Amino acid sequence: MSSAVRSVLLAGTLISLGFSASAGVILTDSFDPVSVPWTVESAGAVTWMYDLASCGLSTNLTGGAGNAVCANSDASPGAFSTALISPVLDLSGVSEASLSYRAYYANYAGDDTLDLDISTDGGSTWSNVLRWNEDHQGVDGSPGELVLVDLTPYLSSQTRLRWNYYDPSDAWDWYVQLDDILVTTGGADAEVPEPGAFGLLAAGLGALLLGRKTR
Repeated sequence: MSSAVRSVLLAGTLISLGFSASAGVILTDSFDPVSVPWTVESAGAVTWMYDLASCGLSTNLTGGAGNAVCANSDASPGAFSTALISPVLDLSGVSEASLSYRAYYANYAGDDTLDLDISTDGGSTWSNVLRWNEDHQGVDGSPGELVLVDLTPYLSSQTRLRWNYYDPSDAWDWYVQLDDILVTTGGADAEVPEPGAFGLLAAGLGALLLGRKTR
């Protein structure tokens, strides 16, 4: 894993990312409703959805409020690969850039994988910067993780982000949720939104919703 990537467990509290006052927001989406022209590329029955109900899920477990973008393999067994791809971001002419997002990822027995890939040529080629093949979620039903990624090594006029969720084999897995995706330039004094009442409720319900399945 790149040293530029780190994840932080959330406990339903306000997190400051420390962006400078001059930071510019390049991309932001809290999916209430979806506000970015994402691209989804999928093979198999599982695909990214822009609201929890479409995924068959009732609660945002990322620590965010309201809806989250999600993909639910538990609802649609079978081999799959589904990619959520950002529009082209112009990160040229700046000295630094950052990505943050909330994530809740329930992995099943190491079968499925969630990758974060970055392209600097508009999506022709991709570099993997983060690979999860294990649970990334809060403990005892608390909200998920805040992921922080330094995009400075990927500054380009053709930068794109891709979250690729896949299992080429068994594929009766769990699911992933993402929320509050934010790309800024210049350094950051932007704050990640507070979870709100709905996000905090997820902490109490998470353990009930994630009882392990039996095969």
